[in-house]
Amino acid sequence: MDAGFPRPRTQIPVLGANGRARYFLDMGWEELMIAVEYDGEHHRTSRDTYTNDLTRSDYIRDAGWWHIRVVAGHRPAEVIEKTRRAWSLRQIAPLPRS
Repeated sequence: MDAGFPRPRTQIPVLGANGRARYFLDMGWEELMIAVEYDGEHHRTSRDTYTNDLTRSDYIRDAGWWHIRVVAGHRPAEVIEKTRRAWSLRQIAPLPRS
């Protein structure tokens, strides 16, 4: 928000084929389908978590979300730039409404 983005929503559900929440996104903007998520150290050190993360990321992207993943080594300016780029592209070419 300090970078000029509106307040994101947190714990955004991504629905499965059954219409129920399959995953929850850390934070993002539903109207543009942009999500920003932080992956802690266990995402790297646990093989099961890492494998599940790959499946989860594919699902989220296939559902139409721009999925920005952040780890401890990312500088704030990098995260802001990735978010700004996604925001800009989604503003230029908004997703069709169903």
